[in-house]
Formats: sequence, C-alpha cells, structure tokens
Amino acid sequence: MDKKMFLLISYDCFYEILENESKTKITRNAITKIYDKNNKFITFLSAGSNLNFFDKKDLSFKIGKKKFFLKKAENFKNFKKRDEIVNTAKKFLNSPYLWGINIPRDAYQQINLEEKIKFEEAKYGDLIFFQNKNKKIFHTGIMIENKKIIHCSGKVRIDKIDKNGIFDEEKLLYSHKKTFKFIISL
Repeated sequence: MDKKMFLLISYDCFYEILENESKTKITRNAITKIYDKNNKFITFLSAGSNLNFFDKKDLSFKIGKKKFFLKKAENFKNFKKRDEIVNTAKKFLNSPYLWGINIPRDAYQQINLEEKIKFEEAKYGDLIFFQNKNKKIFHTGIMIENKKIIHCSGKVRIDKIDKNGIFDEEKLLYSHKKTFKFIISL
C-alpha cells in the first residue's frame, strides 16, 4: 500500500470510531471522490469504504480531527435484492483483490453469518464457501446466472461452477476442486 493511501490515527480515534459505529456509512458507488474543506480533490474511495461520523447535512465525514466531503449524496441503503448484490460485484470485474467492508474479512469468518444449504439448492446471489485439504475455509464467491460464480482469485472474475468446484476457463482446470463446505442463502 502506498503511503498516500492511508491516514495514521491515534488509539483514541480508533476507539472513538468503534464506539460510534452507528454513525458510519459504507460507500456503495464503485468510485467516490472526496474533497477537503477548501473543495480541493483529495482522493478516490472504492465501494465498501467506511465514512466515519457521516453528516448527511453537509455530506461530510471525519477521520480523527480531519473532515472530508463528498460532492453529491450516495445511496447508503442496505442491499435488499440478490440483483443488487450481483450487479455490484460485477462492477469490480478485473479489479485487484482488496479487503472489504464491515463484515468479517475472511471466508472462514463469514461462513458463520447465515443459513447453510446444499450445493444443489444454491441460487443466484447465494454465497458459496470452499475448504482446503485441512478442512479450513479459505475462499468464497457469489453464485450468479448460468451455473457461474463471481469471486476473486488474483482479480475479480467470473468462472463456471459445478459439483466438482470452480472451473477456470483460461487455464482449463478446476481452481477450487470439490472443496465447497457450505452455501449461505441470503
């Protein structure tokens, strides 16, 4: 990570953010521009970025004592439909792998979030988890149309999926073989 891509915060600031999580919004736009108080462009934020202490009146958020601004309002509502989840995931095709929003960051932690179902019952928008030879969950993806999965393996990509695993059409082999453990239906 480039040193221009983060802002060092104090322990006090970190705990203040944790204690005020309800005042945090998460960006949904693929790209959000942020500005300083003088309307000078600062940087881009990717979807899933946290805006701490968000104030919808002036479209601002804070990190420590620094205040940043958006030029236009974002849609911060929660995803309600499977199409919204899949369409948002597709915006990131070929993007490099990045850690995301405020759900557990690793697949082995995410698996505890919802109801477990069988592969044959999986439908559009369901999360599919994979385990390694040691039975540890290590990978996840979202089931989409036509027996395909959107997932990140080096980059965000779409591959075929069947009862044998994820089939990488570029390499003509299964990248994640017969390793699914659970499927979560949202």
